[in-house]
Amino acid sequence: MTARRSDAAAANRSARLIRVIAVSPGDVVRERKRLAAVVEELNGRLAFELGFELRLWRWETDASPGLHLKGPQGLIDDAMALEDADVVVGIFWNRLGTPTQTAKSGTAHELLRAWELWRKTGRPQVFVYFGERKARLKTTSEAAQLLALFEFRDAMPPEQMRWQYGTLHDFEREVRQHLTSHIMKLARTPEPPEDQAVSLATVAGFMELWKTLMSAAAEEALPTMPVGNSDDVDAFHELSDEQKDAVAAAIADLPEAEKLVIALTYYEQMSASEIASVLQQPVGTVRALHAHAVQRLRKRLQALL
Repeated sequence: MTARRSDAAAANRSARLIRVIAVSPGDVVRERKRLAAVVEELNGRLAFELGFELRLWRWETDASPGLHLKGPQGLIDDAMALEDADVVVGIFWNRLGTPTQTAKSGTAHELLRAWELWRKTGRPQVFVYFGERKARLKTTSEAAQLLALFEFRDAMPPEQMRWQYGTLHDFEREVRQHLTSHIMKLARTPEPPEDQAVSLATVAGFMELWKTLMSAAAEEALPTMPVGNSDDVDAFHELSDEQKDAVAAAIADLPEAEKLVIALTYYEQMSASEIASVLQQPVGTVRALHAHAVQRLRKRLQALL
């Protein structure tokens, strides 16, 4: 590592981590190398300048041999830790991959898990790329792999937008653009509150959340944020430290997508449409996440409300 890279790494130890996981069959080795180069490039300029660090996970560099009751895929799953991923990059050309105990291929298994996690928690984001450059199929097994890939592609969930690329240069350009856009979106999005000092940043925001939790039903409509007044301050000071700490802890334990909506609603005082624009989600999704978050918080804080 050069002195400049070393200094940058030391200065960026407090950066927000973005875990990027590459999943693919074995016929896109060159694309995987291009992805690694793009991640290194972004870490050297844009991500570093904005206070982020991309960390790429690839089975060929980050997995290790061993035994697992679920076979090799079980080892990869444990090392991959998809539940902690921020972005999953799926890359295909002419193969779907080797079947596993639970799916038509390891890559299919990993993408199915990523989609399931996204539906439950709002993350990871999933980028799926299909190479369109021509290849000569020499055997029936190669033709079978291509057919299996087409079937998988056509059965992808309707929420997933796929991307086509031609040359390796096209892939590198596209994945650089998409990761850059993702970093810029995160840069516009404040981190969810992690402790009382942050999550109770404004008295008005906290009291509006408290009133929402105290109300009879969890409505999807987000509240109109108050400016804050002396009544809010008085009411805030009347709450016990136990109540304030409990709300902060409950928020910290929410699924990431719900935590983010709560943070943007009450502590950044953003409207549903503004949040939808930042998160690139429909307004209805934002309202549903808000309602689910309020229900979770009520259930956890029932004894204190």
